[in-house]
Amino acid sequence: MRYLDQETASRVRARAMRPLRLSGSGRAEGFHAARASHGPGQEFAEYRAYSEGDPVRSIDWKLYARSDRYYLRRFSREESIRFEILADASASMSFAGPGAVLSKWEYSCRFAMALACLCLYRRDPCGLAFLPSGSGPGVPQGSGAGHLARLDAAFSSVKPAGRWDGLEGLAPGAAGGKRPSVFFFSDLLCGRAELEASARELTARAGKCFVLHLLDPGEDGFPWRGETVFSGLEEEGSVSAAADDLEGAYRAAAARRRALCAGLFSSPRLSYFPLRTDLPLFRNLDRFLAGWLK
Repeated sequence: MRYLDQETASRVRARAMRPLRLSGSGRAEGFHAARASHGPGQEFAEYRAYSEGDPVRSIDWKLYARSDRYYLRRFSREESIRFEILADASASMSFAGPGAVLSKWEYSCRFAMALACLCLYRRDPCGLAFLPSGSGPGVPQGSGAGHLARLDAAFSSVKPAGRWDGLEGLAPGAAGGKRPSVFFFSDLLCGRAELEASARELTARAGKCFVLHLLDPGEDGFPWRGETVFSGLEEEGSVSAAADDLEGAYRAAAARRRALCAGLFSSPRLSYFPLRTDLPLFRNLDRFLAGWLK
């Protein structure tokens, strides 16, 4: 597959075998988890002393014969969580600064496929949609061996183009039922009003949304010197200017924008994560998963 090699898949598989950190409510924060319950399940979890009112059928009679005490066998029950990948495919995602190995788009595709691989290894279904609307064919929720290939083919068919002004035009989430967990990949290059509207829409759409903010070192820093021609990524036109005279103002504006994005996309349902494209994929992936995987 174009965006998922065997080495990445093997490392993700090892990650998928690790236990999950649960919230105080006992629900997995973003991924499914085994929960102890009465009655038959997929895997034995623990013994618990019998209390009046517990179902007699759950008593382990062999253990009673050895200990002369009543104990219940408790089993784990898996909770499956639906995942949705939202990928910003606007023109600015094609940017790769000086010395960059991957564009923001290529990096996001690889990172998204690694997360999709993790979800499917854990038997959680995953779907895919692109922004702006019409950028490429989405992939419905699915799982199984062939689903990763379908996701990879969808990513491979898309070339970043056009302008993204938020989530307008995105197909509505399924009515009723449990809302999916969402991975949203974007460089968040749009106006403040569109960012605020996107935060509201993601909060309403997702049970939990992880906002992965793509940052190319050329944008996050300012590597240009001397007289430089700057061209718009999503708008026509260019301007020539002395880069050294712009650096201070640019860095200050970039820091304000990162702070704005971090604030807008940080809430009980929104988790903000800056994704620098100059860092190795698994360094970022390990940092991202650290909050959910022990």
